[in-house]
Amino acid sequence: MAGKYVKFQTPQALLEKIKQALSRARETGGRVRKGINEVTKCIESSRPALVVMAEDVSPEEIILHIPMLCEEKELVYAYLPTRAEVGAAAGLNVPCSCVAIEKEGQAGELVRDVKEGLEPVFPKKKEEKREEAKKEEKKAEAKHEEKKHEERKEGGEKPIEQTKSAKDLKVPKNFQNFDAEASKVLTQSVKQKKPHAPKKKKEGAPAQEEKKEAPVAAQEGAPAAGQ
Repeated sequence: MAGKYVKFQTPQALLEKIKQALSRARETGGRVRKGINEVTKCIESSRPALVVMAEDVSPEEIILHIPMLCEEKELVYAYLPTRAEVGAAAGLNVPCSCVAIEKEGQAGELVRDVKEGLEPVFPKKKEEKREEAKKEEKKAEAKHEEKKHEERKEGGEKPIEQTKSAKDLKVPKNFQNFDAEASKVLTQSVKQKKPHAPKKKKEGAPAQEEKKEAPVAAQEGAPAAGQ
């Protein structure tokens, strides 16, 4: 049974090509790193052309980080069914959990064939994941808007109409002569206004005049008294 680190099933048609690529690289001046520690260093320090893991590694915790590192660096990796097959393809007499082709030698064509064959099953790259995430967000927004629209329909809410321009507005016939009629009404109201009533004199005013005249009469009678 394959471990958690096995992210996909390598197509059967590619298994032999993977073994041939490892053998060709090793025999034609290329460089093949062997073992989990060596492969980890190779991934972190350079860009290996191909990383190959066995599906029967135990305990699987020792190899869990390899697929994650490859995805982080956007490197291609594949699987062979057993550690024995990986070791034999790398020229070892003992089983091996993981190997990496650091330099291809004359195995470049085989490596390219393996990469092309893995495209349908290989995990998506970061950029592709981002694009898919954006598409999902747009779909979610569209669904949300549709839901809102349906809720408005069910609630009897009328859709908001676009504001009309001044040209589109039509003045009712009753209001076409509004200015002329209004000016007539104002003119008539001004004409009908009554003049202001004169102010009434205060009742105390005549008494004050009589008081003022009294001394005059007294002065006129003064000589008669002397006579």
